[in-house]
Amino acid sequence: GADRLEWRAEVGNLASRAVVLRAGFRLEGDQRSGLLNKGVRRDAWTAALLPSDLGLAGTHPYVPERRSPRPGGAPDPGR
Repeated sequence: GADRLEWRAEVGNLASRAVVLRAGFRLEGDQRSGLLNKGVRRDAWTAALLPSDLGLAGTHPYVPERRSPRPGGAPDPGR
């Protein structure tokens, strides 16, 4: 099986975004100049779906990044 499905769409494509969110995808952010559409670079939304998002095991173990509680998201120096 797949360990990760990725989705990208031009920023503003609300219909496509609604479909993937209903399917369980999680938004991951924006990509500046992430798509080429008819010869013009466009910003893109990105999202992904992992087996764990559906309560399933993946082919390979997944260890999420430990988020830092430090101001500004600075890395934890003890890491």
